[in-house]
Amino acid sequence: MLRLEEEAEQLLGESVDDILPSVEEEHHHEGVGEQVLEKLSHIGVKGDEAKADVWKKTFLALFYIILWYIFSIGLTFYNKWLFKVYGLDTPLFVTFMHSSLICVMSWAYRYFKSKMNGTHLVRISWSDWFYTIGPAGGTSALDIGLSNMSLNIINITLYTMVKSTVIVWLLLSAFFFKLEKPTKSLVLVIVLISGGLILFRAKEGISFHSIGFFLVLSASILGGLRWVLTQLVLHKEKKRLGLEHPVDTMSFMTPWIALTLLPFAIYFEGAELGRTHLFTHAHVMETIMWLLFGALFAFFLTLSEFLLVSTTSGLALSVAGIVKEICTIVVAVVATSERLSFLNVLGLAVSIVGIAYYNIIKYRQALVEAKKSHSHDDDMEMVEMSLNGVEERNNNNNSNN
Repeated sequence: MLRLEEEAEQLLGESVDDILPSVEEEHHHEGVGEQVLEKLSHIGVKGDEAKADVWKKTFLALFYIILWYIFSIGLTFYNKWLFKVYGLDTPLFVTFMHSSLICVMSWAYRYFKSKMNGTHLVRISWSDWFYTIGPAGGTSALDIGLSNMSLNIINITLYTMVKSTVIVWLLLSAFFFKLEKPTKSLVLVIVLISGGLILFRAKEGISFHSIGFFLVLSASILGGLRWVLTQLVLHKEKKRLGLEHPVDTMSFMTPWIALTLLPFAIYFEGAELGRTHLFTHAHVMETIMWLLFGALFAFFLTLSEFLLVSTTSGLALSVAGIVKEICTIVVAVVATSERLSFLNVLGLAVSIVGIAYYNIIKYRQALVEAKKSHSHDDDMEMVEMSLNGVEERNNNNNSNN
């Protein structure tokens, strides 16, 4: 046996002890290669997983949209009853009260949740509250306030036509803050949707008022900006601020909405509030109870909006709102047998095409992002596998030495 080893060493010019580790290393390389090939064979499976992730997120977004529709419709009927039947026809004051009560509810939820979990209640600095949260809350309130101011000056047709441009300002704001990438297809979608809505709402007898037009246009610009700023808080600032749940964001944003709305409510509705009998001793408790009831609807409506924006984007929320509005108008037209002009029907068709195209674009984008995410996971696993292989070879060499 020794003689055979000596002959082998003479032929190869190396000792048998030196050859054996290299042979083992070769086998190890083959094993790693087989594992890498096996990993690559799962790329098709990962593609299917990417599609599954996209559909999972899509169904979650649809769930939030349905919740938003339910609470939005419920709050609409509540407001109509409160303003016209109950007699508290002060929309700015009611929104101020709802925002204040949402703030109280949000803080109460966070307080009891922290006590139950044994954690500290997250707070933010005054500078973050003013500079990060403030713009989103302030623009939300100004959108509501300026919209109500314009309705006192211009007719509803001009108001709804100008308000159709909200999605345009939202997209421009998203481009400015780099939340959306400027693409020809996305611009085409917005032109189709907004242009179609303007045609869909066009009617004869539009009277123009320069100040009213300026107010509603300002409200539209702020209406687009508010959801982009809200998306920035929910997507990019939540970890830095520690606002992990949308209720956390609501607790800090709703005070801004309430404080900004208060001057509008006092100026436009102060006299009406002074005349109403609903805050007299005989009715005050009943009025407060009805305001609390509406605040519950408003709380869950705001929560569903924030959940949807945190899952998707402000643009997705705006498109979902347009779908709801189109469905509402179509149902109203069918119920009242109102006739639509050719321009109205054309606008409806163009808007539907734009909405369908938007959903196709977003599905493709989500699929690409999901595949990139899974590819990154695969790359990391392969790198880790290679590093483990190198470490194992080094350990084998050290043990042999």
